[in-house]
Amino acid sequence: MGSITKMADSTGWAGLESVSQRYLRRSVYGLLLVCSAIVTPSSLAATQGNPVLGGAIAGYSAGGMISMLGEGLTAMVRAEYPGSSLTYEPGNPAGGLVKMVAGKRPFSIQTSLELAVARAGQRPFRRSYGNEELFAVGQFVEGMAVQVLMRADFLRDHQVDNLQQVADQRLPLRVSANMRGNLLGQLVTERVLSHYGLSFKQVLANGGEVVYLPTRASAQMMRNRKLDMVLTASFLPSSRLIEIATATDIRLMSLPTELIDAMADEFGFGTMVIPAETYSFLETDLPVLTTGFLLTAGQQTSHEDAYMMARSLHRQFDLLKGLHPSFASFEPTMLVRTGDLVLHTGAAAYYREAGLLTE
Repeated sequence: MGSITKMADSTGWAGLESVSQRYLRRSVYGLLLVCSAIVTPSSLAATQGNPVLGGAIAGYSAGGMISMLGEGLTAMVRAEYPGSSLTYEPGNPAGGLVKMVAGKRPFSIQTSLELAVARAGQRPFRRSYGNEELFAVGQFVEGMAVQVLMRADFLRDHQVDNLQQVADQRLPLRVSANMRGNLLGQLVTERVLSHYGLSFKQVLANGGEVVYLPTRASAQMMRNRKLDMVLTASFLPSSRLIEIATATDIRLMSLPTELIDAMADEFGFGTMVIPAETYSFLETDLPVLTTGFLLTAGQQTSHEDAYMMARSLHRQFDLLKGLHPSFASFEPTMLVRTGDLVLHTGAAAYYREAGLLTE
């Protein structure tokens, strides 16, 4: 495991209406203005047979960081291929993956978790998806730390230090599972609790509560002392966590090495160590899982579309870096770090031409 460098600002999984998110919105808006400023040449290019990219990127729910990223990706395509009509379509990652495999959308945004669950045929997917149906176009975000946040007053009031004691004593835990359909929030929360012998059903039986709310609303409930546990994925230091800590004492929970390793293997996560000095409420270095976002394609996505998308990601990479302060350290080599998900032939062809792939 390695350590990470603190970044100037951050936004979590679903995103608060924070300074960093407003920065992201302005950045995307600026990209769209750049693209719209070349509308006349765009029209000429389209009519003269220059390549353009259309369709939609199936994404997550409207609002939040990921929607801003989706809009940023479409702006990058328009900058690289004037006249393109590619759009970002809000939804949920499971539904977007199904549409993509069916050929109804050329691309979708996923984490390694959704892809692992789809290939295993686990809920909410109705069947398993084979390696010949799912392909990567590129990883465009990496290094988000998956953190388990608990309200310190809950632990103090019940005189416990860890989740095992919470489970053993059958304490009334109030936990957020994020929005229904958000597999990252729901499944990782389930896996963490099940390691200690707890299920959502058992949480309810113990007099606790399981709420299905986006991270912003869950964070507000924790600030108001109406929620005891939230899982979030964010860059470091997380502005959300810092904001919550101004209203109520919080703790980041340490997870056993065997649980971290098991989830990394099952869901394709990375790992990192959060240095203790990252937060005032963190006493020791904390090993955690990490995740990011991949742009994916289906077997019906054409070679040409995947090629153009990969080229846009690479040649407009500086635009991607400008979307968020935490992206400043990103390098184009990140695009081909797609884990065990094979690159689409069109994307692989471009990356070979660009020197990112050598095999």
